[in-house]
Amino acid sequence: MNIFEEIKSFDKRIENIRPKKNIDQAKLYSAGLSAKLNQCYFALHKLELLSVKDDHSTASTAAEVIDIYAQVAFYCDTFCVFLYSSLDVLSQIINQIHQFGMDEHQVDFKQVLKNLSTNHIGTDLHNQFLKIEKSRAFKNLHKYRNCSVHRRQIYIQEETGSIRHTPGYSVSSTGPVPKIVRTLCDDPYDIRPKIIQNRIIPDYLEDLINNIEKEIQNIIKILPEGL
Repeated sequence: MNIFEEIKSFDKRIENIRPKKNIDQAKLYSAGLSAKLNQCYFALHKLELLSVKDDHSTASTAAEVIDIYAQVAFYCDTFCVFLYSSLDVLSQIINQIHQFGMDEHQVDFKQVLKNLSTNHIGTDLHNQFLKIEKSRAFKNLHKYRNCSVHRRQIYIQEETGSIRHTPGYSVSSTGPVPKIVRTLCDDPYDIRPKIIQNRIIPDYLEDLINNIEKEIQNIIKILPEGL
């Protein structure tokens, strides 16, 4: 069962829970969670298409509003913002299901974790939230998202060149083909960015969503229980 099927299963499980208002709100947010994750996958799809294009090898068209490099930066920012947002939306679901009474305008991942750490310490839900918070994937995602939203553009290094193949071998092309490698900086807070950890776009972002999505799915599985 993938994450989207798990969310549909969750919607069915909570049908008979009362009050109905909370359930309707929870379903509204579960639809929002699916939407956020789909938007992340759309951003990844666009980055995959852009991974074979650059501003030197691709002819510009009148339809393009920003150049290829700027498009890559845009979809990286979008991906990080929406993936982090999926955790905030998940937190809205939990606030409704467990009737924490938190103002929805103030609900986010860290606020719900704080509530769990104060009032529901040691529960399955609390342990799952702690697992996310302590994960490397979350810590890196939090930095990229925070840098993009509150600080500056995330540093991305782009290397371009060409690759040639010996004629006669079973490869897609025997002539020079463009080589484009884009790498996210290790730490977006660093004014002097490093790329030692080789976080290639979009591969690294795919790993990021796989790790975060797995933990979201583990939480959805234990809802509406978990406390």
